[in-house]
Amino acid sequence: MVVSAVIDEIKVRVYGDAAVVLGRSTEKSRYKDEGTTVQVQWTDTWVKRAGRWQCVAEHASNITQK
Repeated sequence: MVVSAVIDEIKVRVYGDAAVVLGRSTEKSRYKDEGTTVQVQWTDTWVKRAGRWQCVAEHASNITQK
């Protein structure tokens, strides 16, 4: 179960009726008394249709710790 999710970095680039949103999230979860923390890098692609922004694609990848 996800306990918390915090977006700690976000960048938005708008190209007319399209936009790309890049971000990083830190997610804390707990399962059977064990806690984990994972950082995720993600990209969302948005398109403006009929005057409204609509998310048309998403991608997320775990950031490996060094």
